[in-house]
Amino acid sequence: MLFTTADPITHSMATAIMQAVREHDPDALIRAEASGYEVRIDGDVSLDQARAALLQAGLDNAELQDDNNLVHIQGSHSCCGQCT
Repeated sequence: MLFTTADPITHSMATAIMQAVREHDPDALIRAEASGYEVRIDGDVSLDQARAALLQAGLDNAELQDDNNLVHIQGSHSCCGQCT
């Protein structure tokens, strides 16, 4: 899931997002760069859980841009099984 924010993400916000998301999926991939305006969350996390993590981090104005949660990670829930 890709979210955009109106305000830049601080380092403490990025850390809070990662901690909150990993409570639901310890293997989730989270990209939230400090001073950036995008947060990508890929893993076994629902939209509601992702939004709750963003709210917990103080990003109440984050907007969902892309809800495609399928990023190929070998051996994960999104792996098609064709890896050799």
